[in-house]
Parts: sequence; C-alpha cells; structure tokens
Amino acid sequence: MPIVISDSSQEGGVALLLFHCVFNGSESITHFTHEIDFELYQSLPNAYAICIAEKAQEHKKVTAGFIIKTNCMHHDSNFTGILTNAAMAVPKLMSLIGDHSSFLPARLGISGDTLPTEMEMLRIMTTQALKHGVAGTA
Repeated sequence: MPIVISDSSQEGGVALLLFHCVFNGSESITHFTHEIDFELYQSLPNAYAICIAEKAQEHKKVTAGFIIKTNCMHHDSNFTGILTNAAMAVPKLMSLIGDHSSFLPARLGISGDTLPTEMEMLRIMTTQALKHGVAGTA
C-alpha cells in the first residue's frame, strides 16, 4: 500500500514516500522502497531527499533519511509539516524525530515518468548523508 502523506493545514500539501533508510553507524544502511501509486507519482512535481540529523552538542549526526515526491516546495510554510508527517508514517523514523533532531532537505532533479531504482535512491541518500557528515551544525 502506498504511503501518501498530507499536511494537517488547509494548504493542501501532499507527498508520496518512495524510500527510507536508517544509518546504522559505520556498519550498515538498512533501506526500504515503498509501493507507490504511479499516477500520483507522475502528478507530483517536486522530489526531495531528506536526511534526519540528531543534534549532539555542536555537531550533527545523520541517523536516517527518506525520499519523497510532493507538490510542496522547501520554502512553503507547510513543508516541515509534510516532512514530519512522512517520518511519522514509518515507525523506525518516528522514533528518531524529536527536540534534538532536524531535517536536512535536498531538492532532487527527478522528473517525468521514470521512477528511480532502489540502488539509485540508496546512492542519493548515501551521498546526502556524506555531504552533511558528522562535523556540521544542525
């Protein structure tokens, strides 16, 4: 069953969860693709890779991430609500959201009818996690 997320405001934000992963330290990455509604996928114009970072003193540690396709943009007032609702739809991600976490979104150039493969989405998330690293500030 596809995971379709909407915001609780009246702004009409919708997102489709494509993929999520959890970074298990330096040992491994547990990752999952999600079933999608292809017609909805095609109708949503924006794709984002979202890293979830845990604030640890002055540094951040990327603990997980997900990829969504949405009708929202990162500057929309309901964007954080869409991201929170997307994370809350997956129990493992839900447990990583709190006062000491933040979202690090990156807009992706996914367009058209082509759905990225599982390996492409894993590569995108790994690249984003490495980009944000452990030494930045969340």
